[in-house]
Amino acid sequence: MVKLVALDIDGTLLNRNGQISGRTLRAVAGLRRAGVEFTLCTGRNLPLVREFAQSMAITLPIAICNGGEVRGVNGEVLERRSIPIELAKEAYRILVKHEALFDIYWNDRILIESKPKHLQRLIDYYRAIKNIDNEYEALLEQEIEAPYMFETHDISAWMDSGEPAAIEKFFVMEHRPERLEAMYDELKKVPGLNVFTSHHTTLEINHVTADKGAGLARIAEAYGVAAEEVAAIGDGMNDVPMFAYAGISVAMGNASDEVKRHARFVTGTNAEDGLAQTLEQWL
Repeated sequence: MVKLVALDIDGTLLNRNGQISGRTLRAVAGLRRAGVEFTLCTGRNLPLVREFAQSMAITLPIAICNGGEVRGVNGEVLERRSIPIELAKEAYRILVKHEALFDIYWNDRILIESKPKHLQRLIDYYRAIKNIDNEYEALLEQEIEAPYMFETHDISAWMDSGEPAAIEKFFVMEHRPERLEAMYDELKKVPGLNVFTSHHTTLEINHVTADKGAGLARIAEAYGVAAEEVAAIGDGMNDVPMFAYAGISVAMGNASDEVKRHARFVTGTNAEDGLAQTLEQWL
């Protein structure tokens, strides 16, 4: 019997409009009345998760930054698996060498070097992977001015300043496959890093001990449920470790074939309410 359901957010909980469907919320409410609890396991940081945790009335801890942190409902840190700053410097050196577009996740902030330059590179990136209009560009401009965005002007100097002892993760965006592969190959050679693709145009870099499976295990332990009583639902390669941990694993229909091979079951896409389809089967 499923007692705990762990959900990825992007591509799983959210539909293609970036929203939780009413059908999903009704299924969640029905399962909760039956005694099933929910948690979130995501690559996002806490400021980008709170809205969804609140809308789902989640009270259990959540795993953020791909399991780099497990946080309580009030934001307290229950577990942290960060990249020590000296190791982060090595990853940073490689990213700069490849002229990468990337974010640094640190202390509930997203660190970038220059807002104007970063914004233009974001616009260029999204133009390359999908059709975007002026409205979408305006949304990107709003996002880069969000309170959790931190402009440092000189990341190397910031890393050497003594302020950060560690960071949670790097998030890398690159639409050219050959450049993404070159970065991946070089980063994978660095001991202590967990490097993986969460999307065909992105890389994520965590500490080698950090993944969603480890984060989910910590949450299940805190809740007092066994792995076989846990269901994990997701769509990306960063969800595979929680598939391996959970007794029941479900890949979204919009997941890649490789991700689907790691799951016991496959449901509909996030445009088809695939999450709700699965949850309704357990009512």
